[in-house]
Amino acid sequence: MQLSRRSVAYAKALVSDPLANWPFTAVARTVFGNTAGVRQNLYGEAQRIYCSLLSGKSKRATASDEIGMKVQELRRNGILLLDGHCNAKLVERLRERLNELVEPVSEFAEAVTSEKILQLCPEVLDVVDNKIASILHTYYGAYIHVDDVLYRVHRSVPKEVAENEEVFSNFWHCDSSPTSEIALLVVLSDTDLSCGPTHAIAKQPTKSVVRRTYRQRHTFAASEIEAKNGHKIHRMVGKAGTLMLVETTKCLHKAGVPAQGKNREWLAFRIFPTADRACDRKFYKDPVYRFTHPKKRG
Repeated sequence: MQLSRRSVAYAKALVSDPLANWPFTAVARTVFGNTAGVRQNLYGEAQRIYCSLLSGKSKRATASDEIGMKVQELRRNGILLLDGHCNAKLVERLRERLNELVEPVSEFAEAVTSEKILQLCPEVLDVVDNKIASILHTYYGAYIHVDDVLYRVHRSVPKEVAENEEVFSNFWHCDSSPTSEIALLVVLSDTDLSCGPTHAIAKQPTKSVVRRTYRQRHTFAASEIEAKNGHKIHRMVGKAGTLMLVETTKCLHKAGVPAQGKNREWLAFRIFPTADRACDRKFYKDPVYRFTHPKKRG
């Protein structure tokens, strides 16, 4: 009886959304080397090409200038860490204002939603300064816009809980978003390993791991991969204002768990390319993201 119910449930899911179910999910892992999904890979890459062609911006990046070097590193690894990049006064203003707005979302985390941030703390968009914009313009060969921004405070979690429960995305995963997305993460407080920083694995090692080893987010142990294969785990540590750009759909990543008495305060921006110069560095909901996430529309 239970097997029959599962079969019926699978059949309904396959009919309603075939690309989000097996065997298409398995094929996507083999072909694309990530867990974002068929739809997210296809539409994400189509969006990249479309925006690049229509915007007419150059994608050329050379190692002879600072921006070019950063773009090359981001394209190669899917990860770019900029220690202490953000202006200290801006960081302090944002931290003070956002901590006035923060609300508990669980026993171990607090947050401020995108809607509240943009309404009551619009200067948060100043984080996407000229240098970051130049890196992303060249990276995409297009203009950029912010689709979402979130502020979170992660607090310490008992070891037995953190090892068995996903408290705040603390298991290894790739985001299920269009692969045109890039995440911009900023720590608003000094962050060391004891604060539970973001961990990430570069694009090429991620492809290898997803195709050979990775099965489920709650069973994957990246430390073993690091030890056996030499794949580096990038950890987002640094002083307040440190910034990381990461292709979260193509790089396995997770939130670290703060040690007892420690926490991590951070901002996360979801950024997409756009062909519209008038929308450059502005906030609006991305149409491709909304199309690939119909349940989140509105």
